[in-house]
Amino acid sequence: MSIRLAVGGVVVFFCSAVAGAQVIDFETLPGGSSTDNLAISNQYQASFGVSFALDTNLDGLPDAALPIMEASGGLDPTSGFFNQTSGLDDTAEATFTSQLANFFLRGDAAGAPVNLVITYNSPVSSAGGEIWDIDGASQASERWQVKALSGIGVGSTLVTGALSPNGIDSTLDGKPWAFTLNAPTGLTFDHIVLQFSGTKTSGIGLAFDNFTPLLPEPASIGLLALCAGAMTRRRGRAGSRGT
Repeated sequence: MSIRLAVGGVVVFFCSAVAGAQVIDFETLPGGSSTDNLAISNQYQASFGVSFALDTNLDGLPDAALPIMEASGGLDPTSGFFNQTSGLDDTAEATFTSQLANFFLRGDAAGAPVNLVITYNSPVSSAGGEIWDIDGASQASERWQVKALSGIGVGSTLVTGALSPNGIDSTLDGKPWAFTLNAPTGLTFDHIVLQFSGTKTSGIGLAFDNFTPLLPEPASIGLLALCAGAMTRRRGRAGSRGT
């Protein structure tokens, strides 16, 4: 085995590990298939280190209520969001169809303000995800505040956060708002709360998708670039040998 081949194997190994960074897109369940209207709690805990719950009384603590896996396309009367432009439930704007794909996580069916609480097995320093269809009107707005917390409830500490655009029109109708959470150096968080902060009091949909529980560290991001270049060169050499 040549040194070049050995190094190439190491690069491919690390590239696979980093590029395969955990992403929960709700298209599958660990060891099983996604199912419409399935309550989600700890199904991803063993594989991804996170569990999900709802805070329906808005006291900042997870309740017994659970978020629900929702099939896109408006297959039944219960929905996570309504696309005003198309007039269809659970349907992405056309250019984002593949990004939403077949499943996402929704709140309960009541349509009242509800928060999503994500609990980690172990603290992390970064995460990211998408909240879909943040739209509304000037006097009935939708907005989400994403809080990364150390601890939960009384005595918890806000480590970092993100605030969505104020949904007062159709700008994000059927589209995702992507957020990233990065803790200050030396700090970590063990809970994420998606807290509704709009002025709507009813007809509120929560649609959450493409959750990355732990984003690559800066060093890993650099490694991704290295791997991309290495794989491009490998494909180039393979193509040269084949012509």
